[in-house]
Amino acid sequence: MKEIKFRAWNKKEKCLFQVTGMNFESNGSIYSVSPDQGGSWYLVGDEVELMQYTGLKDKNDKEIYENDIVRDEYGSKYEVFYKEELGSYALIDKNGLVEKPIKTFKYDCEYEPPKKLTIIRNTFENKKLLNK
Repeated sequence: MKEIKFRAWNKKEKCLFQVTGMNFESNGSIYSVSPDQGGSWYLVGDEVELMQYTGLKDKNDKEIYENDIVRDEYGSKYEVFYKEELGSYALIDKNGLVEKPIKTFKYDCEYEPPKKLTIIRNTFENKKLLNK
């Protein structure tokens, strides 16, 4: 079973934190989140951007989240995002042109994990990394 985890980017303080609690609206949308270090709750959208764990790890065993910038074995950089049409997380290059599923079919409907990806940072820390 996939582990469901979130982290959030605090827009004002420009820092990343693991999410340990969530409050929901009556329609099911997430209203606010609580950081792992405790303290104040933050409003989703206004104060923080949420990023969901993909359920995958990079070659250094680091968890891959939405909005992470990763490098493949050839040195190409991509941003991780959720692609509804694929029903999967995917990678997109700096031009927004290359999209490919982050997992590839191996055989018999089993997935081969992205063992050769390396996380560089997340998009909010430095979007310009995609261009370098």
